[in-house]
Amino acid sequence: MKKIFFLIVTIVLGISVNAQQPEDSIFVIISGDTVHIWNTDALENCASRFRMDVGFSADTIFVVEVDTTDIYVPCMCYYDLCASINGLQSNFYYVKVFRKLPLIFPDTSLYIGSTSFNYGGSSVAFTTSSYQSDCDPITSVEENSIIPPKFELLLNYPNPFNPNTVISYLLPVSGQVTLKVFDILGNEVATLVNEYKTAGSYEVTWYGGSAKGGYGSGVYFYRLQAGPFIETRKMVLLR
Repeated sequence: MKKIFFLIVTIVLGISVNAQQPEDSIFVIISGDTVHIWNTDALENCASRFRMDVGFSADTIFVVEVDTTDIYVPCMCYYDLCASINGLQSNFYYVKVFRKLPLIFPDTSLYIGSTSFNYGGSSVAFTTSSYQSDCDPITSVEENSIIPPKFELLLNYPNPFNPNTVISYLLPVSGQVTLKVFDILGNEVATLVNEYKTAGSYEVTWYGGSAKGGYGSGVYFYRLQAGPFIETRKMVLLR
């Protein structure tokens, strides 16, 4: 058992990414000898099937929500997830919750959130168990209800362009997204997107050659960052 816990903690601490989803609510309910660590309103693909792995490091409990499915469907759902633990010793505990989505981030654990609680201890044997609610589909997904299979920053169109061009990108999971434009010297000239986005397909127009406040002719770069995904492409503005 200790070897398993050590492996889980190593994975979480070594490759975690701060990509907290604002829908998630994390809390603890204590019932007799059982501590229930809840993560409600977890927004993920409708085909997701989660297993909650539990690990320890001193006074910190790590819960890793591992999506075990190997398919995707064009739908997003809200789930209620729970890791139940029997046999905890008396202590004040911190809880950190992570999520692993092997189809999207094969080597990454996404940080979801944290909480803490005080527990008086138990005399029963140590065990853990997992719970996942049924899928609660959302009524709509911004821009496009079809969930892309991977991150992608597409070529802008038209290119070269004047006065404006359209930049499209694909998000297989929800998260914080930034899309910025840089000149050939690496100076940031525009921020086109800087907000939380749900999974889907998006496009944004850059009016680089507009009559008011336009930029000079030349080569520019646009860079998308979404979680661990970063990609940069080149475009040419002609005046």
